Formats: sequence, C-alpha cells, structure tokens
Amino acid sequence: MDHIFVYTDYGRVLVVGGETAEYLNTVELLDLTGRHPSCQMPSQFPLAVSGSVGGFIDGEALVCGGYNPDGGYLQTCWAYDNENNQWNQLQNTMLNQPRSVSVHLNTFQNT
Repeated sequence: MDHIFVYTDYGRVLVVGGETAEYLNTVELLDLTGRHPSCQMPSQFPLAVSGSVGGFIDGEALVCGGYNPDGGYLQTCWAYDNENNQWNQLQNTMLNQPRSVSVHLNTFQNT
C-alpha cells in the first residue's frame, strides 16, 4: 500500500490516493488537534494516483506527480481549494522526476 501524506502545521494530516488491489483517488483529512480526533472526506482527487509528493504552500494543499495506471508517471500538480471543495490543476508545472520525495519543514526563513 502506498499513500501520500501531506502534513500541516496545525496537527492535521491529508492522505491522498494510494494503492491496494487497485489505485485510489480517495482523500482523507485527519484532524488530531482536538480531544477527539476526526476524519473528514474532502472531494476525491481527480485521478487515481500513488507515489505523489505534497505539502502546504500558503495554506493550500499541493499534490504533485505520482503514478496513474492509465496515464503512467504524472507531470502535473494539483491544489486543493478548501472553500469550493475541489482540486484545481496548476498550469505550467515542469515535473520530470517520477517518485520524487518531499520533506516537511516547520519554518522557513529566506535570508
């Protein structure tokens, strides 16, 4: 089983896609901040995908690349629009690294 986990700085975890017997386009948002953890199911990812990378930029979830059984290795990025509960494909992304790796940084300062 292969998933993409996207972490926020606020104790929430976004789980996108993966594979079991088939590739998945499911999305789960785990909120671990309260006394009673919750799990929500936002809008499904536009493609069944496994092996993507992701993160949060300016508060928006971003998922890039991965593998889709119908389209092969993907060179696209998608941003989640929380207000409209939908994924929007970003234009002009230049990905050519299948199975990339992401690292979560708590803080970043450009000096």
